Amino acid sequence: MNDGTQEDPAGVGGREERDEALLSQLASLRKALAQSVVVTGERVQETVEDAVRRGRMTRRDAQELASAILAASRRQTDEIRQQLEALLERGPRLVRRDGEDAESVSIPIEHEDAAGTTVASAPAPSVPLPITGYDDLTAVLVRKSLAGLSAAELRAVRDHEAAHANRKTVLQAVDRLLAAR
Repeated sequence: MNDGTQEDPAGVGGREERDEALLSQLASLRKALAQSVVVTGERVQETVEDAVRRGRMTRRDAQELASAILAASRRQTDEIRQQLEALLERGPRLVRRDGEDAESVSIPIEHEDAAGTTVASAPAPSVPLPITGYDDLTAVLVRKSLAGLSAAELRAVRDHEAAHANRKTVLQAVDRLLAAR
């Protein structure tokens, strides 16, 4: 029955709305990460201990301050992690019903250059990692998995590590292996 309305059999309008919502959520997450700082609990403790040594605060006040900072940091980290996990869970649902992969969306990444000017650049294309389940592995397990990799595979691991977890021990292990070749 033709009632004069046009149907959207491919669901293009709905897909565009979902893509826009996803991009909006990613932009929000990017902003939250840009406004965050990463400080280890050890560094917070060192800083408040220094304040105690200088007589700027009591040890009890320093311990309370360190605990409050770490608790707030854990809450913020958990919130960002939960947002990221929710977005990652949506990923498989962004596949077309006909079995083809959905078109990838390139999201520009903004950063400041050396002069302090905001610059937008496209993210580097993802390269398949030679280590299965890489993102779920500890640094120790990753280092143990590096032994048989080619130089190209080591560079792919290094690029991924530097862009994601940025674990110094993993980066140093990769650099040592690359330097030995």
